[in-house]
Amino acid sequence: MAEYKASVKEVLDNALNGRETANYEFPLFTKHGTRREILLNATTRRDASGAIVGVVGVGQDITEKKAAERYQFAEQAKSRFLAAISHELRTPLNFILGMLELLLEAQLPESASKIISDIFTVSNLLLNLINDILDLSKVEAGKLELSYFPFDVHSTLSHALELVSFQIQQKQISLSLQILPGVPKLVMGDSNRFRQVLLNLLTNAIKFTPSHGKVTVISKLVEEHEDRYEIMVEVHDTGIGIKTEEFGNLFTLFGKLKDDRAKNSNAMGCGLGLAISKQLCEVMDGRIGVESTYGVGSKFWFTITVKKLGDSDVVANTSLINALNEESTSTGAKRILLVEDNDFNISVARAMLAKHQHVVDVAVNGAIAADKFQTGSYDVIFMDCEMPVMNGYVATSRIREIEKKNAVTKKTPIIGLTAFAMKGDREKCLDAGMDDYATKPVSRATLLRMIKKWCGDGKDPTPLTDSHAFIASIDITCKSGQDNLCLTDSPVEVEPQLFRFTEILARNGYDQEMALENLDSFICSCHNSVDKLREGVETGRFADVRVTAHALKGAAAFIGAEKLRVCASRLEKQANDETTTEPELFSSLEELEETSAVLIDSIKRWRAKDGAI
Repeated sequence: MAEYKASVKEVLDNALNGRETANYEFPLFTKHGTRREILLNATTRRDASGAIVGVVGVGQDITEKKAAERYQFAEQAKSRFLAAISHELRTPLNFILGMLELLLEAQLPESASKIISDIFTVSNLLLNLINDILDLSKVEAGKLELSYFPFDVHSTLSHALELVSFQIQQKQISLSLQILPGVPKLVMGDSNRFRQVLLNLLTNAIKFTPSHGKVTVISKLVEEHEDRYEIMVEVHDTGIGIKTEEFGNLFTLFGKLKDDRAKNSNAMGCGLGLAISKQLCEVMDGRIGVESTYGVGSKFWFTITVKKLGDSDVVANTSLINALNEESTSTGAKRILLVEDNDFNISVARAMLAKHQHVVDVAVNGAIAADKFQTGSYDVIFMDCEMPVMNGYVATSRIREIEKKNAVTKKTPIIGLTAFAMKGDREKCLDAGMDDYATKPVSRATLLRMIKKWCGDGKDPTPLTDSHAFIASIDITCKSGQDNLCLTDSPVEVEPQLFRFTEILARNGYDQEMALENLDSFICSCHNSVDKLREGVETGRFADVRVTAHALKGAAAFIGAEKLRVCASRLEKQANDETTTEPELFSSLEELEETSAVLIDSIKRWRAKDGAI
């Protein structure tokens, strides 16, 4: 400690020479050997004539303060790390789950199907664990917030049961839902958090219920107030039951049952789910609890408080929900050929369509699409117009030739997807043999509407409520200057029009979970596109630059990233213009790279704070 003694002496000597020191920190050890952190301020003392007559030294013990600062810094670092790593893991895992779902739908040998189903089950458990870790980081950081949107309580309950149907079939468990009279249908609240708590209780019930057991979900209205409802959901099971002395351990972090039968039930988990569910219920002004008879079964219950919708909100939301329900259920599951070369567009469209049980086959250019059509059977084709190798117009003509050669009596509907919306584009699609066209970026409602129109009764459904009018009608307000970023109050400062989460929500039928997955997919797609653009410009492959810039322009438009869309559009035009100079191309590329980097960083920062589910 000799160096600190010398430094303190130097501080005091400097003060004697008129050079004062503020906030000098150094350690000090007590006679018992305990380390203390000291803050020293040394002030020069002068007499009436201004001559230096001494030093005033004030020492303050800041040991506890420094410890608190170190703890806070460590907690923040941990939370940031958990949030970042959770998001990095979620993106590839969502892709794996999507591919596994497609494999499960394929006609595979029984042994292969069993292996794939096991991988699918474990992957879902891993995704749940990642989500729990992410929520834990937000709980500990005090950043667990709700996103209020109108939602259908009855449909959310039914959808939650559909999500566990695969597990139910595997264990041959009976699952039923009872919605008692009085439970409101349309409310304002966080449907994703509501579903998350319910799914947590459902998966636990299935996990601890033996084969041929029974799980029952009951929803009831607890109390109705002038502006809100209190709703209760109960999950009953005929599982192993819980000892009374274990109740206090259930809702604590990493709390797990110690019962031997629980260990032998192949239960997986780390004791986060119920603790996070408790936190979620409390944030939603609710409660959570359990009743159980050991060896007989359990009843877990929770309550949440949701807001009532005004009359105008009910009209708007009913229109939206009815339209979506009508479009998604009236046609049944269809086999769809998606012809698209952009990874992001493929991911988004496949997720939108798969959500409504449609089976999606993908071709990355027109030539592959024609080959697939010749050997396969499809109810409808969504055809991108601009693609490498063979564009959508030529591919459509090729498909029509195949139909004519095979003398088909009913031709397959082909819907053109184009980023252009100029006069004459529709005629160009129809002249090529397409039946209809939609302008990119395409919303889920548009895709479903097209399927209903061409695979249903042939009538063009009434368009859904305009997204911007709908958002205004439900009176969702944002912090001034932040409405281009998200619907919740956020301290993250970004340049206006970097991206618009409201637009992504509207394109996904106000499905927040899918909208957030779109953002994650966009990040991966954007990285790849920027790398391809750099390679294309440097090697002089301007045709590739034009195609890649065109695809990136569409992806940027989908998430409302106006500045990136403009940059991509400029680069696309320059790559198509023979008079463009090399410095102009590189200048536009560098601006696009800088814009995309700022955009992705902003998305990640917003996802880490407000956009995680």
